[in-house]
Amino acid sequence: MHQENTGSDKHQDAAAAPVATESTSSQDRARRRRFASRASRTSDLLRELGDTPGDPKLRFSELIGSFGERAFGVLLLIVLLPVFIPVPFGVGAIAGPLISVVALPMMFGMQRPWLPRWLQNRGMQRATLQRFVARYGKGLNRIERVCKPRWDFMLGRSARLFTGLLLVVLGLALALPIPFTNYPFGLIILFYVLALIEHDGLLMALGWLLGLAQIVALALLSGGAVNWAQTAWMGM
Repeated sequence: MHQENTGSDKHQDAAAAPVATESTSSQDRARRRRFASRASRTSDLLRELGDTPGDPKLRFSELIGSFGERAFGVLLLIVLLPVFIPVPFGVGAIAGPLISVVALPMMFGMQRPWLPRWLQNRGMQRATLQRFVARYGKGLNRIERVCKPRWDFMLGRSARLFTGLLLVVLGLALALPIPFTNYPFGLIILFYVLALIEHDGLLMALGWLLGLAQIVALALLSGGAVNWAQTAWMGM
């Protein structure tokens, strides 16, 4: 009698396993469709990514495969987040080059991000994402109220090439050891990120203007510093 029950239990477990697997797969597909849909706002995506059960680490590979045409924006946002979270000095030196690496495929006309395999398995803790949403969620919601799909020509293929170029340069600028620049540099890059996620060409145009102004200001500052150093050297 005991053996018959054991066999029956095994049979029931074997029958239930495919059902559970199929349910999980269906949930994953629904989540990917929701992530890729333009109807999902940036703050909603961040909350869901932070609250997703399972692996406590949000890996870059998960972002690349789940967001369709929005993958560039979401991946850039996750890379950019540490700039706005109080952490030890030097976060720009890490986030900046990563932003440039993520933006490189966009600069070369690729439709989706590409990362080396060793980098795809890296990412950030979902708890860090939850802290960001708790700290900046209300401000992000206010920005979202003015964001909407418009000015599609600013998000077309040719425009994206230039956007990728600007992001590569801005990422390198963020990595420079200039005091008190993480927040202002990060805010400008955030314009690009939100424009890509929300499909807002007007916001992208504003990001272009701010980014170009930042690059010009940085070039002038660097030129002035070089001239000062040369004058000081000659005076010695």
